[in-house]
Amino acid sequence: MSNHNVDDQQGGCVRKSIAVLLVSLCFFSTAAAQIVESYGLTFGMSGSRLMKTTTIPNSFGYLDSAPERSFNTSLGAFVRFNLIDPLVISTELSYVRKGGQRTMTILVTSAESPDGYATEYTFDIGLHYLELSLNLEPEFSIGNARMFGIAGLSMGTLIQSTGLPKRDIKSNAMGYAIGLGIHVGEVLRAPLSVSVKYGRDFAPAYTTVHGEFTNEIYHLGIAVSL
Repeated sequence: MSNHNVDDQQGGCVRKSIAVLLVSLCFFSTAAAQIVESYGLTFGMSGSRLMKTTTIPNSFGYLDSAPERSFNTSLGAFVRFNLIDPLVISTELSYVRKGGQRTMTILVTSAESPDGYATEYTFDIGLHYLELSLNLEPEFSIGNARMFGIAGLSMGTLIQSTGLPKRDIKSNAMGYAIGLGIHVGEVLRAPLSVSVKYGRDFAPAYTTVHGEFTNEIYHLGIAVSL
């Protein structure tokens, strides 16, 4: 068999493979377009804290009592799939800052004030996650308002820690979220939805001799469809 015939056969196989690939891509794109309801960006505000879930008796540390909440921002991107009406599945990849803060009263002494004076100091603890979530969002209506419920799971990877050494924080976090949302596009004439969620991790993010501390978060979000 000549080299030309071999080249022709190989070229034919390559062309067939490319054609099959293109047809497959077109089919996948068409199928995906049929079930993708919307996609876009999310912006939010959250109040988070490290909730003390286990207490070690007779221990004390600056996180020994439940820390206060810290208020942070979040940013992400989402895709919503309408599989079976009215059930929608939403996936979201977002940056989320969790953690909390602890305000303590400390006695400070100096040459001018040998007896000391009380001052407040706030320990700010920031746990920064890249988080992927998967939510079921059944839609329903109350009057003219289009509403949707939220129930889902999340998996986060710790990318940065402030206030606590990163080596002491679990690198991965899994949790759940529940909430409620409303589509406001019909009222504001813009492709917007607003949601309120409560979330909590399944396992502690931070463990010390003083106890175990688990992420808890309340989140107010705005989703903008593109």
